[in-house]
Amino acid sequence: MSFFLFQLSTFRLAEVLEANVIEISENLINFSLKNYFFQYFVNLMETLQRKIIHIDMDAFYASVEQLDHPDLKGKPIAVGGNEIRGVVSAASYEARKFGVRSAMSGAQAARLCVDLIFVKPNFERYKEVSKQIRKIFHEYTDLVEPLSLDEAYLDVTENKKGNPSATLIAQEIRQKIFEVTGLTASAGISVNKFVAKIASDF
Repeated sequence: MSFFLFQLSTFRLAEVLEANVIEISENLINFSLKNYFFQYFVNLMETLQRKIIHIDMDAFYASVEQLDHPDLKGKPIAVGGNEIRGVVSAASYEARKFGVRSAMSGAQAARLCVDLIFVKPNFERYKEVSKQIRKIFHEYTDLVEPLSLDEAYLDVTENKKGNPSATLIAQEIRQKIFEVTGLTASAGISVNKFVAKIASDF
C-alpha cells in the first residue's frame, strides 16, 4: 500500500512540476512576445518621428554651365557627348522639353533637338559647387548622406538649429543654396529616405 501511495505521490508531483513548467514556459513566451511587440512599436514610433530631407539639385551640371556662361541661359544644352558620339551627362530644362535626357547618346539627342548645344563637362567646377552646397547642409545637421555631387539625404530629426519643422528647414536650405550658388534645388520630406526621394521629384 505504501508503495502504491508513493507512486501516486510521485505521479502527482510530476503532474504539478509539468504544469508549473508549462506555465513558466507560457509566461516566458508571453513575456518575450510582449517585449518583442513593445520594442517593435518603440522602433516604429521612432521611425515615424524621423525627419528626412532629400535635396536634389535641378539639372545640376547644365545649370552650373548656364550660370558660368550667361550666353547659354535659356538655351537647350547638353553636358557631355556630341552630335556624333558620346553620352549626355546632363541636359538643361530647355533641352528636356525635346526629350533629351541624361545617359542618352549624343547622336540621338541631336536628332531630338536640332538646336542643341553640346558643352564639355567641367567636373572640377561641379565638385567645387557641390562642396559649397554640402557646407550648407552641415550648418543644419552632420547626418548627411551624399548620393552624388548633386543630391543628398539629410536627417534633421535632431538638428543644429533646434527647428522642429523639417519643411521650414528644407525651405531655408533651398533659399541658402540659391543665395550662395545661384542654383535652385528640389526637396522632398518624409519619415524615410525612399519616400523623401520620391517627394523631391514632385
